[in-house]
Order: sequence, then structure tokens, then C-alpha cells
Amino acid sequence: MTGGTKVHMAGGRIWRLTPTYAHGVCNLLGPDRIHLIADVYADDAYDRLAGRADAPAAAERLPRATEAVLAERFAAARSLADLGYTDAAEGLLLRLFYSFALPEGTAYDLIADLHISLGDAEASRRWTAARSKLLALAS
Repeated sequence: MTGGTKVHMAGGRIWRLTPTYAHGVCNLLGPDRIHLIADVYADDAYDRLAGRADAPAAAERLPRATEAVLAERFAAARSLADLGYTDAAEGLLLRLFYSFALPEGTAYDLIADLHISLGDAEASRRWTAARSKLLALAS
């Protein structure tokens, strides 16, 4: 997931990602895979390999989430949290990133708001701090 686009990265291939947008990876179905991530410097050997690159065949632009969808997911997360399944509630909101093109940090903001609605200011602060750190907003 990057820039509101879902890309299927088939196994057995080398993929190049220039992470200029918030990005994430999920493998919700199918066999587990091992991903090796490396920083690579552009040199002649890299340029030769990159010159043979194919564009991903399975890139899909994600729809934007409406306020109604976000409110429905928030309500579902709140219901889970009220039943004692706070981790599941957080996961439900985090997975929005993999279903919708969202402004950066939206899922983190929703989780922080969830904890405020539950009366847990400390958990809200932790998620707000995580948002800053993971989106490179913290100094």
C-alpha cells in the first residue's frame, strides 16, 4: 500500500519501492512469506537491473473513505472496545489503511479518538506519539 494504491507484489520477484508516501504491507490471505528489505545505492549494476523492470500488473487505486464509512467503522470499533476487545478495535481501524485512500495519519487519529471516547487519555497519547514517530513527524 502506498499513496492510496494497493499493489500485489507476487512472490519470487524483486520489487523497488521509493517510499515518498506513507506505506505499509499486509498479507491477509495465503501462505506466509518472508520479505527482505534493503537500502540500495544506485550504481551501474542497479541501473542495469532497474532498466529491465516491469510495472506492477496488479495496481489498484483505492476508493476514498466517506465520512459515513469512517463513522460506521468507528462505531464498530467502539462496540468491540466496549466488549473488552480493544486490540481488535484498534486493528479494525488500522485496516482502513488497506481498504481506503486516506489522508496520512487518519487511522492513528481514529484510534486516538477511540481511546478518548473510552476515557483512556494515556492510550490516546501513545497512539498520537506513534503517529508522529511512524509518519516521521517527530523531531
